[in-house]
Amino acid sequence: MVRQAIAEHQRLRVLFMLDNDSVDTLDLIAAELDHHIRFEERVLFGEIQQRATREQLLLLDEIHQEIPDDNQWADRFWE
Repeated sequence: MVRQAIAEHQRLRVLFMLDNDSVDTLDLIAAELDHHIRFEERVLFGEIQQRATREQLLLLDEIHQEIPDDNQWADRFWE
């Protein structure tokens, strides 16, 4: 499962780096992203929750908090 997630991340990276804004490319990105999100939400995250210890989950949360948020939007339209 982890290998699948890593491979899908790599494939998405490659697709996003293509210098091609064709409708076909954008449709492929949308389909791949939809498939990947469904896999992570329905399979991978559930498996992690079942197998990871409380300490491991807390460590993941801590690491996630340390990741800088580059999305500092001036116009916070959603608020």
